[in-house]
Amino acid sequence: MLKSTNKILITLVSILILLLIIAVVLFSIVIKNTSKEEENKATAMAENTLNLIDIEQVEKNQNVLVAYLGENNLDGSVIEIGTDKINNVVENNLAPYYIKVNVQTNTITIYKKDGNGNYNIPLKAMICSCGSETPVEGTFSLKKYNNWQWKTISGRQYVQYASQISGDILLQSVPYTVKGDKSSLNYEEYDKLGTFSTQSSISLQVIDAKWIYENCPAGTQITFYTEETPGPLGKPTSQLITEDEQVRGWDPTDPEENNPWKNYVRPEKKEEDNQTNNNVLNENILNQNTVNENTLNNDMQNNNNLNNTLDNNNLNNNNLNNNTLNDNNVGNLVNSNTVDNNNLNNNEVNNNQTNNNRVPENRVLEENDDVVIKSEVIDTNTL
Repeated sequence: MLKSTNKILITLVSILILLLIIAVVLFSIVIKNTSKEEENKATAMAENTLNLIDIEQVEKNQNVLVAYLGENNLDGSVIEIGTDKINNVVENNLAPYYIKVNVQTNTITIYKKDGNGNYNIPLKAMICSCGSETPVEGTFSLKKYNNWQWKTISGRQYVQYASQISGDILLQSVPYTVKGDKSSLNYEEYDKLGTFSTQSSISLQVIDAKWIYENCPAGTQITFYTEETPGPLGKPTSQLITEDEQVRGWDPTDPEENNPWKNYVRPEKKEEDNQTNNNVLNENILNQNTVNENTLNNDMQNNNNLNNTLDNNNLNNNNLNNNTLNDNNVGNLVNSNTVDNNNLNNNEVNNNQTNNNRVPENRVLEENDDVVIKSEVIDTNTL
């Protein structure tokens, strides 16, 4: 009886020990799964809060991942590299582009490599607004972080396509008031592009911020300088949008498909187009009137030519008549001259006769005159 009782106790103890072992194993499995879930949550939280990590903390931790979109993955996939590899990009000249910022003219010029691998070929120019904390000189390396297509900045504002230069200094779009809402653009800040801004970062048009975000990887060098000349490609312009109340909440350059600027026509543009059409119409009418006037002038000219022909014929006839008349007048003049000559001859005859009848007049003798003295007997009785 005692031996049977001992066997039962041993069996129960064995079962309890087995159950305890099973419980320990199950507990270990649960603990492991819980730890893994907590680790995953921590990782997700770290990824979500990565945007808030200061650059100094990032540079201290070589294991923090930075991300950029490279040339071969423009589909949106992310290449992750450590910050220690940024130096490798810089030292070995691996970045495809070089960025230069002219702080004085608020102009950015992008350079690409020449045949020798030097960044000497200007590729494109961008208008920007340098901020209050923008460096005026020096060279930096871009840092890129995942999910910075939208980034929170100070003052409860949000920007698109942010690339970090140093600290709070970013290359970014003009700020928005609502994260993820592309229709909440701060249009007053947008109209400041090309001038200095109170923002700490460097604001660009969306199309330019997006280009840098997608094409300039972490490690891309950016140099700040000041010159009166904007750069080899000049300074682009940016349209003012504050007066365009219907669409001013959007960046005009945003490539988003539903950007209302794509189908928007400014009122003055419509008026300008109408004025252009009116000018074209008036010009066509003027040209038609000119054609009609030219046709009329041609008709009048033809009539004038015809009248001139008639007048010339009449003039020729008049000249012929005048010539005939002149011939008659010449004949009459000849006859008249003949008569006058006859009359003259008659007068001369008469004058000669008169002279013959006239008593010679006494005249004073000149010194050389020949004098003939005749002796005459004077009868005194006659005295």
